Amino acid sequence: MDIYCTRCAGAWDMDTLHDVIDERIAAGIFEPLEKPEQYVGPEYDAYAKAYARYYDTVRDDFYTQGCAALTGYSHVTCEPAPEPEDGKLSRAHAMSLLVDVLGDDLDGIASMMDDAEFLGYV
Repeated sequence: MDIYCTRCAGAWDMDTLHDVIDERIAAGIFEPLEKPEQYVGPEYDAYAKAYARYYDTVRDDFYTQGCAALTGYSHVTCEPAPEPEDGKLSRAHAMSLLVDVLGDDLDGIASMMDDAEFLGYV
C-alpha cells in the first residue's frame, strides 16, 4: 500500500520507510543494529525495540517534512500540491487529516487512503 506526502501528495510504498532506516544506518545517522538469529528472547526484544524507535523517527520525519525526509532518493522534489478543482480533497490534505486523526497508525492511514481513493473522495 502507498502512503502520501503531506506536502506534495507524492506516493510512496510503505516499505520505503524501512529502506530509509537502512540508509540512515549506512550513513551513520542511526547506530547499527545487530539482528539476533532467533525471533524470541531478550536479544530480539532489544533489537525490536530499537528498530521501532528508528521506524517511529522516520515515520514522524515523513509526516512533518514530507518527501524531504526520504533523503536517499535524489529524484525527490517536494512542491506543495494544488487543490483539485473538482471539490475533492487533495491526497496531501487527506493524508494530513488522517495523520492528525490516526497518528502513528501508518497501516490504518494507508488503508483509509486506499478506501478514500476507491470511494472517490480524493
